[in-house]
Amino acid sequence: MGYKFCLILLAVSMPLLGLAQSANSSGLPTSFSVAQKPFSAHLSLNKVEFDIYSPNRPSNNVVTITSQGIEGNRSPLSVPVVGQLTGAEVADLNIDGYPEIYIYLNTANSNAYGCLLAYASNMNKSITPIYIPPLIDDPKLSSG
Repeated sequence: MGYKFCLILLAVSMPLLGLAQSANSSGLPTSFSVAQKPFSAHLSLNKVEFDIYSPNRPSNNVVTITSQGIEGNRSPLSVPVVGQLTGAEVADLNIDGYPEIYIYLNTANSNAYGCLLAYASNMNKSITPIYIPPLIDDPKLSSG
């Protein structure tokens, strides 16, 4: 499974607390309901830049993240995903001065749901996945 860092999203049409930048390759706000084929976004925050690309295939899809401003391994990060990318944002939600990236996906199966892939900058030395437990695992949070 390519989406072990997946979160069932209730609503992804609003920017994350107004602290995020989201854009597609043309610089327009990202549409969170329709997958662009292919998906491409260039995001930056605090002198760190991220290029996010996916061919957005209906199956065997992959997302590739390339970063500039991260000191460590500069090799692109390629992650297999279930679903197609519908948006991406960069933010500093934990207010540590370093960016996180948030990538939105929608599955195309009969149980369609949204997923969130998230990565954090570790003091601009590397990027690592952020684990977000699925809302469905918490009945109180997932009701409604």
